[in-house]
Amino acid sequence: MNIRIVLLTALGLAAACDRTTPTAPESPDPVTAKSGGKPRWIAFGTDRTGPFQIWRVKADGGGLQQLTELGENRYPGWSPDARHIVFTSYRDGPAEIYIMNADGNNQRRITHNPTVELQPDWSPNGNRIAFASDALGTMDIHGMNPDGTNWGKIVGFHSSQEIYPSWSPTGRYLAFLSDAGHSQQYTIWVHDFLTGGTWEVEGVPLPIQRVSWSADGTRVVFYYDVDDGYVYTMDVVTFESTILLGGTTLGTHLGTGVDVSGTGDRLAYLGQGVGGAFLASANLDGSNRKILEQSSSYHESPVWSK
Repeated sequence: MNIRIVLLTALGLAAACDRTTPTAPESPDPVTAKSGGKPRWIAFGTDRTGPFQIWRVKADGGGLQQLTELGENRYPGWSPDARHIVFTSYRDGPAEIYIMNADGNNQRRITHNPTVELQPDWSPNGNRIAFASDALGTMDIHGMNPDGTNWGKIVGFHSSQEIYPSWSPTGRYLAFLSDAGHSQQYTIWVHDFLTGGTWEVEGVPLPIQRVSWSADGTRVVFYYDVDDGYVYTMDVVTFESTILLGGTTLGTHLGTGVDVSGTGDRLAYLGQGVGGAFLASANLDGSNRKILEQSSSYHESPVWSK
Protein backbone atom coordinates (compact mmCIF):
# COMPACT_ATOMS: atom_id res chain seq x y z
CA MET A 1 0.00 0.00 0.00
CA ASN A 2 1.47 3.30 -1.07
CA ILE A 3 1.46 5.51 2.01
CA ARG A 4 2.04 9.22 1.58
CA ILE A 5 2.83 11.05 4.80
CA VAL A 6 1.83 14.69 4.91
CA LEU A 7 2.34 16.53 8.18
CA LEU A 8 0.15 19.44 9.14
CA THR A 9 2.97 21.93 8.86
CA ALA A 10 3.92 20.62 5.43
CA LEU A 11 0.45 21.51 4.21
CA GLY A 12 0.83 24.98 5.67
CA LEU A 13 -2.26 24.45 7.77
CA ALA A 14 -0.85 24.96 11.23
CA ALA A 15 -2.03 28.53 11.37
CA ALA A 16 -5.41 27.53 10.00
CA CYS A 17 -6.15 25.18 12.86
CA ASP A 18 -8.45 27.29 15.03
CA ARG A 19 -7.53 26.96 18.70
CA THR A 20 -8.98 30.31 19.77
CA THR A 21 -12.60 29.26 20.26
CA PRO A 22 -13.59 30.47 23.76
CA THR A 23 -13.99 27.26 25.70
CA ALA A 24 -12.24 25.18 28.30
CA PRO A 25 -9.61 22.96 26.61
CA GLU A 26 -10.26 19.31 26.06
CA SER A 27 -8.74 17.19 28.80
CA PRO A 28 -5.37 15.72 27.75
CA ASP A 29 -5.26 13.29 30.65
CA PRO A 30 -5.18 9.68 29.50
CA VAL A 31 -7.58 7.31 31.19
CA THR A 32 -7.39 3.59 31.72
CA ALA A 33 -7.87 1.62 28.51
CA LYS A 34 -10.98 -0.49 28.06
CA SER A 35 -10.94 -3.61 30.18
CA GLY A 36 -13.22 -6.15 31.77
CA GLY A 37 -15.24 -8.95 30.20
CA LYS A 38 -16.02 -9.38 26.55
CA PRO A 39 -18.33 -6.67 25.14
CA ARG A 40 -21.95 -7.76 25.19
CA TRP A 41 -23.46 -5.64 22.42
CA ILE A 42 -22.79 -4.19 18.98
CA ALA A 43 -24.83 -1.16 17.93
CA PHE A 44 -25.19 -0.39 14.22
CA GLY A 45 -27.30 1.45 11.67
CA THR A 46 -29.51 -0.20 9.08
CA ASP A 47 -32.35 0.73 6.73
CA ARG A 48 -34.03 -2.68 6.98
CA THR A 49 -37.35 -1.13 8.14
CA GLY A 50 -37.25 2.04 5.98
CA PRO A 51 -35.26 5.13 7.01
CA PHE A 52 -31.99 4.40 8.79
CA GLN A 53 -32.48 3.36 12.40
CA ILE A 54 -30.16 2.23 15.19
CA TRP A 55 -30.24 -1.39 16.25
CA ARG A 56 -28.23 -3.50 18.64
CA VAL A 57 -27.36 -7.18 18.76
CA LYS A 58 -25.57 -9.28 21.35
CA ALA A 59 -22.05 -10.44 20.63
CA ASP A 60 -23.33 -14.01 20.32
CA GLY A 61 -25.92 -12.99 17.70
CA GLY A 62 -28.93 -12.98 20.01
CA GLY A 63 -31.14 -10.18 21.25
CA LEU A 64 -31.48 -8.28 17.95
CA GLN A 65 -33.40 -5.11 18.82
CA GLN A 66 -34.43 -1.91 17.05
CA LEU A 67 -33.71 1.06 19.33
CA THR A 68 -35.00 4.08 17.38
CA GLU A 69 -38.12 4.75 15.30
CA LEU A 70 -38.77 8.49 14.88
CA GLY A 71 -37.35 10.03 11.70
CA GLU A 72 -33.90 8.88 10.60
CA ASN A 73 -31.24 7.94 13.18
CA ARG A 74 -27.59 7.06 12.55
CA TYR A 75 -24.00 6.89 13.87
CA PRO A 76 -24.27 5.29 17.34
CA GLY A 77 -21.57 5.54 19.99
CA TRP A 78 -21.47 3.89 23.42
CA SER A 79 -20.84 5.51 26.76
CA PRO A 80 -17.86 3.99 28.62
CA ASP A 81 -20.16 2.19 31.06
CA ALA A 82 -22.27 0.81 28.17
CA ARG A 83 -25.44 2.21 29.77
CA HIS A 84 -26.12 4.86 27.12
CA ILE A 85 -25.81 5.39 23.38
CA VAL A 86 -25.16 8.76 21.76
CA PHE A 87 -26.38 9.12 18.18
CA THR A 88 -27.39 11.46 15.36
CA SER A 89 -31.08 12.05 14.65
CA TYR A 90 -32.84 13.89 11.83
CA ARG A 91 -36.27 13.63 13.46
CA ASP A 92 -36.53 17.41 14.01
CA GLY A 93 -34.95 18.55 10.75
CA PRO A 94 -31.17 19.14 10.54
CA ALA A 95 -28.91 16.55 12.12
CA GLU A 96 -28.76 16.90 15.92
CA ILE A 97 -27.24 14.76 18.66
CA TYR A 98 -29.32 12.68 21.04
CA ILE A 99 -28.62 10.30 23.91
CA MET A 100 -30.69 7.28 24.91
CA ASN A 101 -30.49 4.41 27.35
CA ALA A 102 -28.82 1.29 25.96
CA ASP A 103 -32.24 -0.34 25.54
CA GLY A 104 -33.61 2.59 23.51
CA ASN A 105 -35.58 4.25 26.30
CA ASN A 106 -35.34 7.88 27.43
CA GLN A 107 -34.25 9.42 24.13
CA ARG A 108 -33.37 13.09 24.61
CA ARG A 109 -31.82 15.78 22.45
CA ILE A 110 -28.62 17.44 23.70
CA THR A 111 -27.84 19.87 20.85
CA HIS A 112 -30.23 22.63 19.80
CA ASN A 113 -28.82 24.49 16.83
CA PRO A 114 -29.86 25.40 13.28
CA THR A 115 -26.55 23.89 12.10
CA VAL A 116 -25.56 20.27 11.49
CA GLU A 117 -24.15 18.16 14.36
CA LEU A 118 -23.46 14.51 13.71
CA GLN A 119 -21.21 11.42 14.14
CA PRO A 120 -20.72 11.66 17.93
CA ASP A 121 -18.16 9.60 19.84
CA TRP A 122 -17.93 9.35 23.63
CA SER A 123 -14.58 9.89 25.35
CA PRO A 124 -13.17 6.95 27.33
CA ASN A 125 -13.47 8.81 30.65
CA GLY A 126 -17.09 9.70 29.91
CA ASN A 127 -16.58 13.44 30.34
CA ARG A 128 -16.78 14.59 26.72
CA ILE A 129 -18.49 13.80 23.43
CA ALA A 130 -16.67 14.63 20.20
CA PHE A 131 -18.70 15.27 17.05
CA ALA A 132 -18.63 16.93 13.63
CA SER A 133 -20.37 20.30 13.23
CA ASP A 134 -20.62 23.07 10.64
CA ALA A 135 -21.47 25.67 13.30
CA LEU A 136 -18.46 27.78 12.26
CA GLY A 137 -19.08 27.53 8.53
CA THR A 138 -17.27 24.33 7.57
CA MET A 139 -17.36 20.89 9.14
CA ASP A 140 -14.96 20.79 12.10
CA ILE A 141 -14.51 18.51 15.09
CA HIS A 142 -16.07 19.89 18.27
CA GLY A 143 -16.48 18.62 21.82
CA MET A 144 -19.09 19.03 24.56
CA ASN A 145 -20.15 17.61 27.89
CA PRO A 146 -22.70 14.76 27.75
CA ASP A 147 -25.45 17.21 28.71
CA GLY A 148 -24.65 19.44 25.73
CA THR A 149 -22.83 22.16 27.69
CA ASN A 150 -19.24 23.46 27.44
CA TRP A 151 -19.16 23.26 23.68
CA GLY A 152 -15.86 24.07 21.93
CA LYS A 153 -13.93 23.36 18.77
CA ILE A 154 -11.22 20.71 19.00
CA VAL A 155 -9.69 20.80 15.54
CA GLY A 156 -10.51 22.03 12.06
CA PHE A 157 -8.79 23.61 9.09
CA HIS A 158 -9.92 26.48 6.90
CA SER A 159 -11.50 25.42 3.59
CA SER A 160 -11.66 21.72 4.43
CA GLN A 161 -14.08 19.27 6.02
CA GLU A 162 -13.34 17.27 9.20
CA ILE A 163 -15.72 14.44 10.07
CA TYR A 164 -16.06 11.15 11.98
CA PRO A 165 -14.13 11.72 15.23
CA SER A 166 -12.99 8.61 17.09
CA TRP A 167 -11.34 8.65 20.53
CA SER A 168 -8.43 6.34 21.24
CA PRO A 169 -9.06 3.99 24.21
CA THR A 170 -6.49 5.89 26.32
CA GLY A 171 -8.04 9.28 25.58
CA ARG A 172 -4.78 10.76 24.34
CA TYR A 173 -5.62 10.78 20.64
CA LEU A 174 -8.62 11.66 18.53
CA ALA A 175 -8.70 10.25 15.01
CA PHE A 176 -10.85 11.87 12.33
CA LEU A 177 -11.22 12.14 8.58
CA SER A 178 -10.28 15.28 6.67
CA ASP A 179 -10.20 16.29 3.02
CA ALA A 180 -7.44 18.86 3.70
CA GLY A 181 -5.16 18.90 0.66
CA HIS A 182 -7.20 16.24 -1.15
CA SER A 183 -10.26 18.08 -2.58
CA GLN A 184 -13.20 16.13 -1.14
CA GLN A 185 -11.25 12.92 -0.74
CA TYR A 186 -10.79 11.93 2.87
CA THR A 187 -7.72 10.68 4.70
CA ILE A 188 -7.06 9.80 8.35
CA TRP A 189 -5.69 12.42 10.73
CA VAL A 190 -4.92 12.30 14.44
CA HIS A 191 -5.02 15.02 17.08
CA ASP A 192 -2.81 14.53 20.16
CA PHE A 193 -4.32 16.11 23.29
CA LEU A 194 -1.05 15.69 25.18
CA THR A 195 1.15 17.67 22.77
CA GLY A 196 -1.47 19.64 20.85
CA GLY A 197 -0.12 18.29 17.56
CA THR A 198 -2.28 17.27 14.60
CA TRP A 199 -1.04 15.22 11.66
CA GLU A 200 -2.08 13.01 8.78
CA VAL A 201 -1.30 9.34 9.33
CA GLU A 202 -2.73 7.87 6.13
CA GLY A 203 -2.25 9.82 2.92
CA VAL A 204 -4.25 7.54 0.63
CA PRO A 205 -7.91 8.61 0.22
CA LEU A 206 -10.27 6.13 1.86
CA PRO A 207 -14.00 5.41 1.87
CA ILE A 208 -15.80 7.64 4.37
CA GLN A 209 -15.88 5.72 7.64
CA ARG A 210 -15.44 5.89 11.37
CA VAL A 211 -11.87 4.84 12.20
CA SER A 212 -11.41 2.29 14.98
CA TRP A 213 -8.46 1.73 17.36
CA SER A 214 -6.33 -1.06 18.73
CA ALA A 215 -7.09 -1.78 22.38
CA ASP A 216 -3.82 -0.15 23.52
CA GLY A 217 -4.62 3.09 21.70
CA THR A 218 -1.49 3.20 19.53
CA ARG A 219 -2.87 2.10 16.15
CA VAL A 220 -5.81 3.12 14.00
CA VAL A 221 -7.82 0.36 12.34
CA PHE A 222 -9.66 1.09 9.10
CA TYR A 223 -11.22 -0.31 5.96
CA TYR A 224 -9.52 0.03 2.56
CA ASP A 225 -11.59 -0.62 -0.57
CA VAL A 226 -9.50 -2.65 -3.00
CA ASP A 227 -10.23 -6.14 -4.37
CA ASP A 228 -12.54 -7.74 -1.77
CA GLY A 229 -11.62 -5.13 0.83
CA TYR A 230 -8.97 -5.10 3.52
CA VAL A 231 -8.76 -4.09 7.16
CA TYR A 232 -5.52 -2.25 7.86
CA THR A 233 -3.91 -1.25 11.13
CA MET A 234 -1.39 1.62 11.36
CA ASP A 235 0.78 3.02 14.15
CA VAL A 236 -0.17 6.70 14.57
CA VAL A 237 3.41 7.75 15.41
CA THR A 238 5.67 5.56 13.25
CA PHE A 239 3.10 5.10 10.42
CA GLU A 240 4.02 1.41 10.16
CA SER A 241 1.04 -0.38 8.62
CA THR A 242 -0.04 -4.00 8.28
CA ILE A 243 -2.99 -5.84 6.80
CA LEU A 244 -5.10 -7.21 9.63
CA LEU A 245 -7.28 -9.32 7.36
CA GLY A 246 -8.94 -9.24 3.94
CA GLY A 247 -12.23 -10.10 2.36
CA THR A 248 -10.59 -13.07 0.65
CA THR A 249 -9.59 -14.46 4.06
CA LEU A 250 -13.15 -14.07 5.27
CA GLY A 251 -14.65 -15.43 2.07
CA THR A 252 -16.70 -12.32 1.38
CA HIS A 253 -16.54 -8.78 0.05
CA LEU A 254 -16.04 -6.49 3.02
CA GLY A 255 -18.18 -3.40 3.47
CA THR A 256 -17.22 -0.01 4.85
CA GLY A 257 -17.30 -0.17 8.63
CA VAL A 258 -15.11 -1.99 11.15
CA ASP A 259 -14.67 -1.78 14.92
CA VAL A 260 -12.28 -3.52 17.31
CA SER A 261 -13.73 -4.72 20.61
CA GLY A 262 -12.57 -3.08 23.81
CA THR A 263 -10.80 -6.29 24.77
CA GLY A 264 -8.90 -6.14 21.49
CA ASP A 265 -9.60 -9.71 20.42
CA ARG A 266 -12.66 -9.36 18.16
CA LEU A 267 -13.53 -7.37 15.07
CA ALA A 268 -17.02 -6.30 14.05
CA TYR A 269 -17.28 -5.85 10.29
CA LEU A 270 -19.76 -5.54 7.43
CA GLY A 271 -19.88 -7.80 4.40
CA GLN A 272 -21.91 -8.98 1.44
CA GLY A 273 -22.90 -12.61 1.07
CA VAL A 274 -25.36 -14.87 -0.77
CA GLY A 275 -28.11 -13.96 1.70
CA GLY A 276 -27.49 -10.22 1.42
CA ALA A 277 -25.58 -7.70 3.46
CA PHE A 278 -24.54 -8.75 6.95
CA LEU A 279 -22.96 -7.71 10.21
CA ALA A 280 -20.43 -10.20 11.54
CA SER A 281 -17.61 -10.60 14.03
CA ALA A 282 -14.36 -12.53 13.93
CA ASN A 283 -11.08 -12.90 15.74
CA LEU A 284 -8.43 -10.50 14.50
CA ASP A 285 -6.85 -13.25 12.39
CA GLY A 286 -10.20 -13.94 10.70
CA SER A 287 -10.96 -17.12 12.63
CA ASN A 288 -14.12 -17.90 14.61
CA ARG A 289 -16.35 -15.92 12.26
CA LYS A 290 -19.98 -15.41 13.20
CA ILE A 291 -22.75 -13.64 11.25
CA LEU A 292 -24.79 -11.63 13.73
CA GLU A 293 -27.43 -10.12 11.44
CA GLN A 294 -28.18 -10.47 7.74
CA SER A 295 -30.79 -8.94 5.43
CA SER A 296 -31.18 -7.34 2.02
CA SER A 297 -30.77 -3.89 3.59
CA TYR A 298 -27.76 -1.60 3.98
CA HIS A 299 -25.70 -1.61 7.18
CA GLU A 300 -23.29 0.97 8.61
CA SER A 301 -21.31 2.10 11.66
CA PRO A 302 -20.93 -1.05 13.78
CA VAL A 303 -19.55 -0.23 17.24
CA TRP A 304 -18.92 -2.47 20.24
CA SER A 305 -20.18 -1.57 23.69
CA LYS A 306 -17.28 -0.61 25.93
